[in-house]
Amino acid sequence: MAGETRLARNSRTCPTRELYFLHGQWGRHKSPYRKFRHMANLFQSAPFQRLMFPDLFCVGSLAGALTYYNEFVVGSQEAFSLISMSPTAFAGATTAIGLLAGFRLNNSYGRYNEGRKAWSDTQTILRNFARQIMMFTPAEGCQAQKSRLLRLCQAFPVAFLFHLNDKGCHYNMKRLSKLGDKQFYERVQAEFEAELADIYGLEIDYDNDKATSATTTHSGTADNKTDTMDLLQQDYDRLCATKARKGHVPLEVLICMGEALAFVNSTGKISPHYLKAMEENIQGLCQTLGSGERISKTPLPTGFSRHSSRLLFMWSNSLPFALYPLLGPLGTLPTTLLTTYAVLGIEDISIQLEEPFDILPLRQFSNTMYDSINAIEGNYRPPVMTSGGTSAT
Repeated sequence: MAGETRLARNSRTCPTRELYFLHGQWGRHKSPYRKFRHMANLFQSAPFQRLMFPDLFCVGSLAGALTYYNEFVVGSQEAFSLISMSPTAFAGATTAIGLLAGFRLNNSYGRYNEGRKAWSDTQTILRNFARQIMMFTPAEGCQAQKSRLLRLCQAFPVAFLFHLNDKGCHYNMKRLSKLGDKQFYERVQAEFEAELADIYGLEIDYDNDKATSATTTHSGTADNKTDTMDLLQQDYDRLCATKARKGHVPLEVLICMGEALAFVNSTGKISPHYLKAMEENIQGLCQTLGSGERISKTPLPTGFSRHSSRLLFMWSNSLPFALYPLLGPLGTLPTTLLTTYAVLGIEDISIQLEEPFDILPLRQFSNTMYDSINAIEGNYRPPVMTSGGTSAT
């Protein structure tokens, strides 16, 4: 049901965009009655609505025209003039087409799985990084940089999301022209700035187009509150400016993280071993960023995709000619539509999986990372040293 396990689609051409599964959704997903539910929703399914026009319409029209011609134009008196194809010869092509569709699906799912793993690795690294920031970064003299690093950890998935998805997963936004329009990019920029302002505890003054400090729990102690907010404001302005000039925002976040660690290191108050462990997290984020970009910018070889599309088009439009000698006028049209839907549906799902960052729940991933870092920051209790030199909780 849309709203529980997937987003509602804006139009028939939109793919299925899944959401997180909770325990209740898993039970429904594995229900023994699921097939009846899926059949009842057949005409609302994304593959059917996407194939309905032009694929099924084209194939159905051809099957109907062939049946009309053979039955009413030629008739049974001139059987040699019937238009048809040998079903035996066509069976071999059908086997090859089935293997092609399966191969296409496997490769597309591999990309989908890699994209999901990249975000899972990002989530794991950020949680580990936030924990290390709280444990190893000294509060004395480094509180501002400590708060800065935590906010950058929360900013990274937002920057990553907008980097991989041109709408930032705000799927209701539409371009008004094929070349892209100024209003569209201004709205994307506004959404990015608003989400970043929530992370940095800022309030946007839309009249003056500025973000100003708001009451926030991430400011540190009273002594360095002003320094912390100034530093966070600088990072916010820096990231927004990078986005506005179409720069590489996730990379800019990583650069800011490196600057913060360099400052902490310059104080001499952190062990080199701890610093190295924290630096390895930045390297890990850089690797997940590269994995996401590789998937986003490199599709399956376009020659293979185009060849598959051409073969499936020719096969589906040849199907009525092979089915007519076997099924006659009554069975040709429905069997053609059903077979075409079955095979072309696999290909349609494959083409959607090929771009995983358009269907994965990236916004939920980002929100989970934000909440996790808040939980680590809010729940961490530093050890209290007793007079005997031992720590006590």
